[in-house]
Amino acid sequence: PAARPPDHEQYEKAVQRLIFPELSQAVRERYGEYARIEIYETELLGIERTAGGDLLLMVQIVPFTGPHNSIAVVQVSLLCTPREIEIIRFEEISLFDEPIKTVRFCTVFINLCQ
Repeated sequence: PAARPPDHEQYEKAVQRLIFPELSQAVRERYGEYARIEIYETELLGIERTAGGDLLLMVQIVPFTGPHNSIAVVQVSLLCTPREIEIIRFEEISLFDEPIKTVRFCTVFINLCQ
């Protein structure tokens, strides 16, 4: 059979799945335990090969605490080696005001209800 052309959308989804755990952990560490990202809303901005042969991925994410509660637009650089995926840059491009207050409110409300 003839070789099929590469399906770039599938490659992008594979990359999103591979880096999702590191991105999710970084978002929770930065914005609190209620902060989340959507796996397939991770926008792949670029991939470069380093001088050592590792991969440098640049992505953009929008962490949120709930529907319509976006926290920020964030650009993240990840260094992918054969042994690990490491976040080397986490930069907020723009911040939204309300979600941080929402997170604090949710935390207080949940604690009051327990």
